[in-house]
Amino acid sequence: MSASGHGHSGEGPRFAIVRATFYEDLAERLTAGALSGFAAEGVAADRVVAVEKGDDTLQSMRALGTEFGQHGWHTAVLVTDPWHALRSERMAHDSGLEAVSSPTRSGPVVQTRETEIRYIARETAALLYYGLFHASPGSDRPDLGGGLG
Repeated sequence: MSASGHGHSGEGPRFAIVRATFYEDLAERLTAGALSGFAAEGVAADRVVAVEKGDDTLQSMRALGTEFGQHGWHTAVLVTDPWHALRSERMAHDSGLEAVSSPTRSGPVVQTRETEIRYIARETAALLYYGLFHASPGSDRPDLGGGLG
């Protein structure tokens, strides 16, 4: 996933590459590929920051919110697959960002109809879980309030 951020200084767009650390080898290749892609489009290396924290989307969005806050950036355009966009956007908002998504139709989760259906079901369930518990299934314990979570 990548995000573009703007501060209030009018300095133009900055880019953040957000990747979960769970699949380290794949994540490193994706980051290197994204950096190469930005360079090929003429984006200077000092305009790109890699946010390499978190084992899931929620942890990554929280890390992105922290990173943006440190730079005084407030808005983001999240580029991810269509099925992941709504949940990512909601988590980014909850992490203090003014975020919108720009879904991409390329990548491994939009290759076949079967894969798309599986990801739609997965992301729908994950969004409902997040809406109820403000946590990610399987990685964060739900915050149920009253000292229960």
